[in-house]
Amino acid sequence: MLRHIAAADGFAGLGLSRREASWAIKGLHDEALPLFAAADDRDGLLRPEANEPAVTLAPMSLGREVTEDFQSTGMSLKGHPVHFLRDRLATRRFMPCATLRTASNGSWISIVGLVLVRQMPGSAKGVMFITLEDESANANLIVWPTVFERTAEPSLAPPSSVAAARFSAPMA
Repeated sequence: MLRHIAAADGFAGLGLSRREASWAIKGLHDEALPLFAAADDRDGLLRPEANEPAVTLAPMSLGREVTEDFQSTGMSLKGHPVHFLRDRLATRRFMPCATLRTASNGSWISIVGLVLVRQMPGSAKGVMFITLEDESANANLIVWPTVFERTAEPSLAPPSSVAAARFSAPMA
């Protein structure tokens, strides 16, 4: 249990980084080593395994912290994973989801984000609805059956998706 709390950065409020807490927890033991068990039982105490020197662990980068947060809890309060890729994505002409707010109706826009929701209701006649999230906003995508047939594998790939589509302004 303590390992999971440390992995989720749950000891930050006590001044311990994720790595420091994990390191300290790995050094905890509840039973004596076999070599010292008889002496510990005789004296009624649990002797430390060794007197280890203090270790200074290198701090994690913010990107690594966010990655660890997502792996342990599925979310992060420190940042969004797409933010750390934004410069590389921009060179490939991927726009932030917030760009959709000012996009012209009918324009082509490419976006990348984490999939929040993916659903294909039986009443939608094969239409899939996907909600993507990046560091700037959410984007609601409608994937028509003909498009889904061509892109079924990437449409279902977890947990991030790429979309290049014609933008349609919301109806007033």
